[in-house]
Amino acid sequence: MMRVSLCQVTVAMLFMCAAATILYSEHLWLKNRRSLEEAEASKQEVVQMAEPEPCDCKKDVSAAVKEVQAAHHSIIKNNIPLTNSYPTKKKQIIVLSYARSGSSFTADIVIQDPRTFFTFEPLFKVLLRYTGSDQLQSFDVLSSTKFAPKPNEKGELVSPEPYAMIGNPTYPNLSVEATQIVRYYLTCQFEYLKIDDLLNFMFLNRNNTIEFYKCIRDFPKNEAYFPRYLGCIWQLKQLCLSKDIMVSKLIRFPAKLLRPLMEEFPNLKILYLVRDPRGTLSSEMAILKSYEKTSVKEAADSFCKMVSDDAENIRWLSESYPDRIKTIRYETIARDAVSAAKKMYQFLELSFTPKIEGYIRHITAAKKDGHNFSTLRKDSWLAANKWRTIVTYKNVRAVDTACEDVYDAVGFVKVPRETYLRDLNTSLAARQSRMENV
Repeated sequence: MMRVSLCQVTVAMLFMCAAATILYSEHLWLKNRRSLEEAEASKQEVVQMAEPEPCDCKKDVSAAVKEVQAAHHSIIKNNIPLTNSYPTKKKQIIVLSYARSGSSFTADIVIQDPRTFFTFEPLFKVLLRYTGSDQLQSFDVLSSTKFAPKPNEKGELVSPEPYAMIGNPTYPNLSVEATQIVRYYLTCQFEYLKIDDLLNFMFLNRNNTIEFYKCIRDFPKNEAYFPRYLGCIWQLKQLCLSKDIMVSKLIRFPAKLLRPLMEEFPNLKILYLVRDPRGTLSSEMAILKSYEKTSVKEAADSFCKMVSDDAENIRWLSESYPDRIKTIRYETIARDAVSAAKKMYQFLELSFTPKIEGYIRHITAAKKDGHNFSTLRKDSWLAANKWRTIVTYKNVRAVDTACEDVYDAVGFVKVPRETYLRDLNTSLAARQSRMENV
């Protein structure tokens, strides 16, 4: 067997990534990308190779990194869509919602179709970078340089609801980066992501990313290990490309940024999930401590303004894409998960099987509840309404006052008296919603 030096292997991997990036604009990615079978054969051949000879190839590696870096930053700067380098027959699904609104539970139902590849809250890390809350170093995968927000992009939050920053005119670069990150995940373009985006524990803690996690968990953040990291990325990319449907759960993405994605991805469908704002706010204040320095009224004003804006944008988008956007309330799923799942699967063109039905019955009637972020619930309806047994009636009235317009849009009713609030047999979801259409 021919001996191959570490220099040759390293430079080959980097220039392969560089070539894919540069040729992207000329629509040659599909022509030059090897098939999964060839990639697997190449992988087996590498395993059988003799121990590579050491060499000093820092100069060649640096040149390759700089070449790829230039192409990468051109893509970011110009907000270039990536669909030209991606198989057009693939389907994409976005589950759009808010923290503590049942999105993990809903997404868990959706991804039981084995044809799906799931990315969980991909914008978690980018928000932390802009707020300055993340103490981890942030390296760009392609340039291996530390990310440094511009002075005017780092400062006090403009809203008590942190992820309202995305889409806010005060942070225009954040909107661009967030949209581009979503594109990368929807097209398996992991090689364009910052390392910290992929080290996001919310992304790694999934069945389809466990092998990637094993590959990089001991990865030191320095340029010497860059080639090894690209190898891990390549494996993840091949797994993603082997699936027919990309599913991404977003809780930090304003609906107004969906339009360009709807135009770029003709097979993209949006499942907009809403929950009773009183339940969401109660859970966020208790579990996430999101508003610990904020009054209930201020929190409700901020949150419901965001939901109101999203609901209006979803309504406009639904007029343009009536068969590609649907709205569903978390309470509808919690009351009859199997029935709701069948409707969601029909809309999303997924395959609902007896095995999937059995799984849904299991997670909605488990012997005991899982942890706060688990999808396992002893009683899904009780889990969705538990807040009603804890929250004060005074706080509920404050939310009712601030969120009346949202109630009208997404379909909830105000609480007339405390006994009405505590009676879990009485639904706070209106019988009819102007938006719910799943």
